[in-house]
Amino acid sequence: CAPPEKTLYECGNATWYRDVPAMNNVRVVAHSAHGKRQSVPKLLLAPLRERHRGLRRDAPSRHDRTSIIAPFTERSLTAGSVDPRTRGTLFHAWFEAVEWLHDGPPKESQLRQIAAHHSVEKTTVDDLLPIFYSMLKQPNTSAVFTQAAQLDISVFRAFAQKVAGGAAEFCVENERPFVLKRNGAIVQGTIDRLVILREAGKPVAADIVDYKTDKVAGEIATWVAEKTQHYAAQLQQYRRAVQTCFGIEPAAVSTRLALLEVDMVVSATGTDYLLS
Repeated sequence: CAPPEKTLYECGNATWYRDVPAMNNVRVVAHSAHGKRQSVPKLLLAPLRERHRGLRRDAPSRHDRTSIIAPFTERSLTAGSVDPRTRGTLFHAWFEAVEWLHDGPPKESQLRQIAAHHSVEKTTVDDLLPIFYSMLKQPNTSAVFTQAAQLDISVFRAFAQKVAGGAAEFCVENERPFVLKRNGAIVQGTIDRLVILREAGKPVAADIVDYKTDKVAGEIATWVAEKTQHYAAQLQQYRRAVQTCFGIEPAAVSTRLALLEVDMVVSATGTDYLLS
């Protein structure tokens, strides 16, 4: 047993700072414990270099590229308006708190706590809470969170009797992250809502729902078609991830866009699952 204050191992040069030259003769002023002004060398860090090792990283959507931190300046906009990024961030976080609606929507206290975690100010929360609750009451949006309505989805329809008999059950994974290697790159993302149907514990079908809080611009039918096309590649990446991670047949994975502003849940499955 070593005595107190005995150094057992040391690595490197303990007096490295003596060999650091003054950099560009730039110095900053500090105060010592005795109140005297001291001149201290300013150390400059080397610039970050481009990553050369490993695989390229990609993300299917902007939501997957950045951390979810709401800005503090949304109230600097016109009165009664909310920064779209803050609005989208908070709605995504609130929908994450919803598994099924048979027990009712999340309590207001829970939603306010979530908003506080994302640094959203109270006045903004006051504006958005009634909008969120009204969205959950819309027929098509609420069906996303209703178990009985899942059997209307094509990939689940064939399992209706097994679900009714208890041989198959739905499992919800909100904000489901994934990492997938594809075409020499690492694809990573987060699925807003993933409903998996399990039979005897084995995943046999899945439905992917991606929430969109975009404002309507122009004629609704045209806007919906444009949004469906715009997000097709993102949803295709999500489908591949679910197929690979859960071993589900491609035709048994559906993808849908929940366009919350117009209470429309649009199927984006088509035949693109046949692509390699």
